[in-house]
Amino acid sequence: MIKKYFHYTILIVFFLVTISPAIATQDDNTYYVSNDGSDDNDGLSPDTAWQTIEHVNTFRLSDNDILLFQRGDVFRGELRLYKTPVGVTIGAYGDGDNPVLAGSIAIENWTKTSHASLSDEVYEADISSMTIDDEQGIHHLFVNNELMTLARYPNVDSPTQKNWLDVDETAGTNGFKDAALATLAKPDDYWKGATLRIRNYSWTYTISKITSSTGSTGKIQAERLSNQLPEWGYFLDNKLEEIDHPGEWFYDAATKKVYLYPKNTQLPF
Repeated sequence: MIKKYFHYTILIVFFLVTISPAIATQDDNTYYVSNDGSDDNDGLSPDTAWQTIEHVNTFRLSDNDILLFQRGDVFRGELRLYKTPVGVTIGAYGDGDNPVLAGSIAIENWTKTSHASLSDEVYEADISSMTIDDEQGIHHLFVNNELMTLARYPNVDSPTQKNWLDVDETAGTNGFKDAALATLAKPDDYWKGATLRIRNYSWTYTISKITSSTGSTGKIQAERLSNQLPEWGYFLDNKLEEIDHPGEWFYDAATKKVYLYPKNTQLPF
């Protein structure tokens, strides 16, 4: 089974634990965490290690306690020490590579999608059993450690590739027109709710939610856009129906499903 990962937090993704000298005093406790442990254990020895970061977050460590993660293991979740104790040392024990604290969750049980608007090359996974902050959503999706592309137009082979459209003319405050969009012959408000990423200065760009679109004229209206200069670059993403290219994905918060158009090298599931 090829595992897929999505990130719902950025700061702790694939953070390698920094190994600090773990020197215990008489009053300090040392706690152990291992993939082979159990959250029913007391955590006070390698043989009675805890298993998950979620359990560590619910336990109240004392000041100057020591928390050690098993080398060679990957722990998923965000480490948030309860009541913020002072002077806690976080390190590692055992042999092998340093442990990894990854702000990601593995997605399994992928099936070919039944969504009427998508190709039969697209797969979907139900993640309703997982705890996802709908306001935060899912920021990134990885397959075999390769970053996938949020469903977008125009297409790219990877998120690092540049492929931008150009503004043809301004259309008043918070709007512009582009003939390239008009040629797509999309219905009005097709792009409503999608994300616009547009150049707003020589070295910066704005990320805005699209509030309306007119298919016949290629007009886009978006939040906090102001007037746009002709030939400024932009692209559109975060649109389910735009999953039409290998490597693209989308998270539907309403149905709690993740959609992915895998690359050929990532098959079979």
